[in-house]
Amino acid sequence: MNTGLLERARPGHVCVVTPLARNAAGQEVNTDADRAAAAIAGATGAQVLVLLTDVPHLRVDGSPVRHITREAAIRLRDTVATGGMRKKLRAACEALDRRVPRVVIGNDMVTALLATRTGTLVTRA
Repeated sequence: MNTGLLERARPGHVCVVTPLARNAAGQEVNTDADRAAAAIAGATGAQVLVLLTDVPHLRVDGSPVRHITREAAIRLRDTVATGGMRKKLRAACEALDRRVPRVVIGNDMVTALLATRTGTLVTRA
C-alpha cells in the first residue's frame, strides 16, 4: 500500500478516505470503507480507528456493549451481529491484527468516541 500522502498528515489531524475504486473495465465501484479504513490505519500506525455507523454501539440481546476483546468480536460477528455491524466487527478485527491498539464503533461525535464516552471499544485483550 502506498501511504505517502497519509504519512504527511500532521499529528492530531484526521484523514478522511473515500474508498472508491475502478474495476477492470474502468467503471467506478464502491468498496468496503470499513475494511479500507482498517488497512490504512494499520499501514500508517494509527493508535485508534473510529468506525462510524448509524447506531450508538453494538447491542447484544438488547443491551449495549461498551467494551469487547478481539476474540469476543469474532464470536459476536459470527453468531449475533448482522448487516453493517458484522462488517464493522470484521474491520475492527483486521485493524487490531494490523497492530492498531483500539477501535471504536458508534455514531456520536468523534471526540466522544475517541474518549470512549460512547460507542463500543474493541481491543486485543
